[in-house]
Amino acid sequence: VECVKEIKLLGVVLDNKLSFQHHISSLLAVCSQRFYLLKLLRDQGMPLSCLHGVYVSIVVNRIAYCLSAWGGSVKQEDVNKINSLFRKARRCRFTDTVYDFEGLLAYSDEKLFASVCCDNHCLNHLLEKGAPESIELRERGHCYVLPQCHTNIRRRSCIPRLLYKFI
Repeated sequence: VECVKEIKLLGVVLDNKLSFQHHISSLLAVCSQRFYLLKLLRDQGMPLSCLHGVYVSIVVNRIAYCLSAWGGSVKQEDVNKINSLFRKARRCRFTDTVYDFEGLLAYSDEKLFASVCCDNHCLNHLLEKGAPESIELRERGHCYVLPQCHTNIRRRSCIPRLLYKFI
């Protein structure tokens, strides 16, 4: 097995420290290139409603791709860069809506958790059903056992983050 510092797997750049900084920098570079295309479309007279649809398709969906997998490990400075890109799109009149990273991550997490809870989902085996307690506990949003996370990498990973988020 060859040891590498980073690899692109299914469109997500993974590095040997699981920091996702290379992924975010390449993501921002691609989105900046797509802003040029949006500028050309805007200058040719495309209406704002159509331009918004193209913007969501080629920029927002690019950022939202696999967001639940890498979104929990993003540093605040990278979140600020992504939010700055969303604000720039509004200033450039590509859209009338300002998206934010935290909102996209929350929406992505909700969708993923709802689908993972189905028995036929490929990640469902990672969820452990809890035994019925003999004592009365407060109502939870799910019936799964909360895993113990001893490291930050484990705590920020997808399944534990979802389980603790939707208690």
